[in-house]
Amino acid sequence: GVPSLSSGINAEYGEFNSKELMKLTSRAYPPEGKASKGGPAAAEREIDLSRVDIRVGKIVEIGPHPDADSLYVEQIDVGEEAPRTVISGLRHIVAEEKLRDALVAVVCNLKPANMRGIKSQGMLLCASDKDHKTVEVLRVPEGCKPGERITGESFTEAPDAQ
Repeated sequence: GVPSLSSGINAEYGEFNSKELMKLTSRAYPPEGKASKGGPAAAEREIDLSRVDIRVGKIVEIGPHPDADSLYVEQIDVGEEAPRTVISGLRHIVAEEKLRDALVAVVCNLKPANMRGIKSQGMLLCASDKDHKTVEVLRVPEGCKPGERITGESFTEAPDAQ
């Protein structure tokens, strides 16, 4: 089998046996059932789609990212006080006009991430064919309101905070 860092690997890979690396590895990948710093481990919850906070969003503004040819910067109303900034890699795939004012599905409980200098506070859900040559933004039915949670019969829990 493939050796793991936690098993000490092999003497010939001495740098992987260092105390510092083993300590970092144990923090990043705590043994099952143990919580990492900050309370009970999210991994204690069963993997379940209901943990993902998917909400209806309305794209109220969209434009090209100033520092990336393939990215859009969108302002999406997800029913909060102010629209969220979301960066998506759809610029060469979907025309700006098709996205403006569209009702879309947005993942809202992702950790914010810097995308070429702009913080993205969510992710548009899309579907693609096997080769990723055709990509479609998931749209929600007319009449849905920004901020409504998208659920299904199998959604049994409240979403994770992040």
